[in-house]
Parts: sequence; structure tokens; C-alpha cells
Amino acid sequence: MNNFLQQQKCFITTLAPVHMGAGEDYYPTQYVMDEGMLYAFDEMQMSKALGSNMMNQLASLAETGDRALMAIQTEINKQKDKLKTIAEHCMPVAHGVQSIYTSRIGKTKQDANNKLEIQRTFYNPFDSLPVVTGSGIKGAIRTAILDEINKGNALTNEVRSEKNQAKSLQSKLLDYKKVDEDPMRLLKLSDATYNHDDNLNATEILLAASRKRNPREGQEVNKMPVMLECIAPWRSRSFTFDIALLDRSLAEQKAQKTFRLPSDLKAIAAACNRYYRPKLEKELAFLDQRGYSHINKIEATWAKQLRTLLTGELKELLDSNRVFLLRLGKHGGAEDKTLNGVRSIRIMRPPQQAEFRDKTTEIRLAAHNVGDTQNLMPFGWVLIELGEQNLPETMKFVREMAEPAYARLKKDAARVAEREKVLEEQHAKEKAER
Repeated sequence: MNNFLQQQKCFITTLAPVHMGAGEDYYPTQYVMDEGMLYAFDEMQMSKALGSNMMNQLASLAETGDRALMAIQTEINKQKDKLKTIAEHCMPVAHGVQSIYTSRIGKTKQDANNKLEIQRTFYNPFDSLPVVTGSGIKGAIRTAILDEINKGNALTNEVRSEKNQAKSLQSKLLDYKKVDEDPMRLLKLSDATYNHDDNLNATEILLAASRKRNPREGQEVNKMPVMLECIAPWRSRSFTFDIALLDRSLAEQKAQKTFRLPSDLKAIAAACNRYYRPKLEKELAFLDQRGYSHINKIEATWAKQLRTLLTGELKELLDSNRVFLLRLGKHGGAEDKTLNGVRSIRIMRPPQQAEFRDKTTEIRLAAHNVGDTQNLMPFGWVLIELGEQNLPETMKFVREMAEPAYARLKKDAARVAEREKVLEEQHAKEKAER
């Protein structure tokens, strides 16, 4: 007997950079940068590339006191030509990231203002390719479903009196008391692994820059952005995952109640579109209004064409819930991860005073340079297809937006071939020495 009400293979197309937190960083002793590319390697690969004598020198530098780390980073950077060839994987970096690296590596003390750590996105340790976790997708879906059930209502006095208001609200909305009674357990999602048909680079290094929602004329922008690895935007159907909804009638009979859960996958997609679709449309309009999405005072092609698609080809499929929008990962904004009506975001004000509002005063945007106020992108937006749909205009648009990655393919292939050649030579040498 099939216990699944519905099962479906889904496809993810990235419409913006996505950063799924991994709790790990690239450290400047684990990578080098050169000509707009980051080359990452582990200790074993570094040892093979540099040889025992150089590794001993690096070990000696580690014992030189307060400036040891700077000295090690400087020496590793000097050996970048050897390390680039042996690097486990590489990815493009934004111009501003390359500038930060060049200005800081081995030249300034690595204090809080001069860090060179780069936050990693969640990845498969066997091939270093990014993973969009099923739990991350499910969390975004859960938010949309909870918001639909809540219908914009404020917190009740009963929920306000609870120590953990978020947990109490979810239990009330979904009508469960214990975790194993949560009806969302009936929704099953696999992790989504990266597999692009044209083998485009999966990730890139960008800056997460804070920008004011209502900037004042002449106000200086925040010049302390975060460097982070992101799943690249404009990757068509580059992730696949399976979604399944268990036959809830059996679970309802056992629990002796009716679950407040969409009845099928299209209803789940409808909940997501009701919540996320107006948010994307509103954000695109906001970025245009503030000029953040502009290039030379004209709305960037990606933003203009995406807005057109949302009222064109994508509209029919969104209306019929054959595709749906989600916002995944970090830096998507608290407004898109909280419920309408109960949203209360903590805003810190000097001197160390907190206010609670339904909107943040700043947003995080993906930037290529530290001081950029134009050519900025939001984080986290993806398009999900319930089965492969007919989207010729959308896929053509995504292909055009990915042109810089296609232009790098030949160079990437040459680098991979060179690395394989070096590894073969090393292997032959090691075999001869045994």
C-alpha cells in the first residue's frame, strides 16, 4: 500500500545568490586569490604542492610569535602559482573581494576590521559542491503555511504569556503539543544537490553589504561588508529534490483530529506563492525605487526582465501553482521569515537601546564592491518547478544572465586538465620513490 498522497521531483532555478550557512569558513591559510578567482585547498594538497621543505618553513613561522599568522599568510600567497594548480576547487570572486584580499594579505594585522575569513555555503564534503538542504526548503515552506493559517492575526494573550512565543504560536496554529505530533512531519523533502547541465561554476564569492531602507542624501554607506560564498544566481534547474506528502488520513485517524495542512502539493505551492510572490514583486519595486538595482541610473537588465516575466510567462504557472517562489538561506531579511501580524524585529539604537518594529531599517544585498550603491542584488530567491515545466522565455532569460559563467567554461576546463596532469605526475613520482 502506498502511504504517499503525492510524490514529485522538483527543480530549482536560482534567481539570486543563495547562502545556506554551513558554520564553516575559508581561512586565508586554505586559499589564495589571483585575477578574480579563489583557489581552495586542504593541508594534504598544500603539502603535495609545496613539498616538505616549505611545509617545515611554514611550521617554523608558526612559532614566531604575534605576527606568525601574517607571516604564514604572506608565504602561502607567494606560493600561489603552485597552489593554484593543485587547488581542490576554485570559483570567481567579486572585484571588491579581490581588492580586500590584495590590500590585507600579509600587510595588516588580522583584527576584527581586517578579517579574511570567507563564510562557506553548505556543501557536500566529497565534491565540495553546494547543497540546498531539505530542512532549509521545508523551513521556508513552513513559514508560508503558518502565515496562511494565521491570516495576519496578532499574538493572543495566551501566546504572549509563554516564554517561547514562537514555539507556542506554531503549536497553536498547527494544533499540536508534542514534536512528534507536528503535522509538518508528513511533508518529506530530500536534500537538493548541484548538477548543472552545462557544468557552470556552482558558487562565487560576493559581499553581503548593509544598505539603508531610507538613506539620507550624503549619508555614508556601511563599508564593513561580509565576504561569503554563495550559490551563483542564474543557474537553471541546477538543483533537484524530491518532495512527498504522506497520506494524512491515516495519521489523522490515529491522532483523532484534522490537520491544518494543505491537502496536496499544489496547495502547498499555493501557500508559498501567496506569501513569497508579493514579497519578490515588492522587493524588485523597492530596489528600483531606491536605485539599488540600477546600473548608471537605469534599472539593471536582470531586474527589469524578471519583473516582466512575473507578469508574463511565469504568471500563468504561478497562478496555477505549477511553479512557486521561495526565499532560502541567510540575508533574506527577517520580514520574509516571520508571520504577518505578529512580526516583531529587534532594532538596536544607540546607546544600546532596543526597539521592536515590523520592518528592519537596513537590508542585506549582494555587492561586488565595498561602497556600491548600485548594481546590488537581493539574496535567496529561487524558482521551484513541480516537475519540469515548459518555460522557454524564463530559461532563455536565465541563460542570458549566466553568460559570464559560460564565457569562463573554456578557461575552467583548461584549469581542470592542468590539475589532472599535475596530479598524475605527482602520483607517478610517488610511485617511483616507493
